[in-house]
Amino acid sequence: MKARFPGLLLLGWGLFACQPTSRLPSDPSPAETPEARAPTPVAVEPVPSGPVHSESAPAYLWTHDLGLFRIDDGGVRRVIEPLNQIHRGHHSQLVVAPDGKVWLAKRDGVFVLDDDGTPERLTDEPFYAYDDLTVDAAGRTWAILASPMWSMERFNGENWTSLWTRLDFEHDGGPSAWFIDLQAGPDDLWLATNAGLWELRGDDWQPITGCPRPIEALSFHRGELLAGDSEGWSAYDTKTWRTLATWPKAARVAAIGEQGTLAVPRSTMELELRSLENDTVTAGIGPLAGSEWRDLDIDAAGRTWAATDRELAVIGPDGSFLARWPTGSLPAIDEAIEAIAVVGAGPTQLPQATPGRTRVVVGRVVDHGDLRKGLAKARVTVCSVHPFREPCPPGSIVAETTSARDGSFRLEDVPDGSLEVIVDAGCSRGESAWLSTYSVCTGVNANPCDVGPLAQCLPPDPP
Repeated sequence: MKARFPGLLLLGWGLFACQPTSRLPSDPSPAETPEARAPTPVAVEPVPSGPVHSESAPAYLWTHDLGLFRIDDGGVRRVIEPLNQIHRGHHSQLVVAPDGKVWLAKRDGVFVLDDDGTPERLTDEPFYAYDDLTVDAAGRTWAILASPMWSMERFNGENWTSLWTRLDFEHDGGPSAWFIDLQAGPDDLWLATNAGLWELRGDDWQPITGCPRPIEALSFHRGELLAGDSEGWSAYDTKTWRTLATWPKAARVAAIGEQGTLAVPRSTMELELRSLENDTVTAGIGPLAGSEWRDLDIDAAGRTWAATDRELAVIGPDGSFLARWPTGSLPAIDEAIEAIAVVGAGPTQLPQATPGRTRVVVGRVVDHGDLRKGLAKARVTVCSVHPFREPCPPGSIVAETTSARDGSFRLEDVPDGSLEVIVDAGCSRGESAWLSTYSVCTGVNANPCDVGPLAQCLPPDPP
């Protein structure tokens, strides 16, 4: 079972707010430009043979700019094209149903994939996103339409029907403000809202009280409902709650495997494997490359699939790395993995890593008061996008340099992906660039890729 990473990933804001301008073309002089300094790349440690399982099954990987990919015993192929440009960056969810089919809920609709990965669209393009999708044992699909009313909808194989909204779930005399998670059990349906936990009995929702922890995610393990947050999981059965496992606050909700394995992600980018049954640490891993966890999943063979903003790794039950792919080294996938879904025991053979594509990025740091005046010795850093965090946290940097006397800069070996260019010119405010190599670095601007002038020392915002 994968970890629930709720919320929106608004990577696409830069398309409108921070797209580099072309007021002044950049023409950095190699003689003037200091040598760029790129961090040491993460070692690629693939084990193509991997553990051998009796039955091989696919793994699916979602990316914002490139779409959905399927891994089949050493091969990687795309099965769904990327989102419409305006929808990129919205949270997308991959779900493996009880029958083994994979569902994708994303900003422009819901898809189900057949056994060979062929997708079928099950919605028209909605105005609001579908999220918290779950499939019950009878094959009925439930999802939340993230509209202002938070509508819960059911798919009967042909049509979607809206059944309830947040107004139907009252707490202390007022409606729920939002839904947190929706989970189908063996013969029931559960909903966590900001106002509490609810169980669908027949046609009526009943409130469930007494959960010993705030609920950030729901899951099922061996028929029991589990409620979790970043500090543990608790189980509910016959009106009784019990704590299963706890730990110091983690970076995200831990993933749960069929065997009772927990994968607990730390803010240090280390990963703990723990036993759900006796609440003990069985292995410590890492740190992985990067600065932010994107997704976790544990397959039926007990392997943990972990995606960060800079790496995808497959880890054995004993904590050993079975494969590590720095961003760009998986065949055909040149950006960070945002969501993972592994069917059954997953692929028997894991793909070989390939050298990731890189390019040269150039630009010029200029003074806001005089766009012809370059700013020397400005620090220019390229890093992973973190919409809700301080720019360029430790582990996210992929390249950095200092501007030359005329303000020009040149960065070598910048990998493909959705990145930020952050400038520190020693003044209070300045422009930074959102760098999608798929939209900015194209055509005649492909290599070197010119992000244009970045104006610094802007006047303060009005009060």
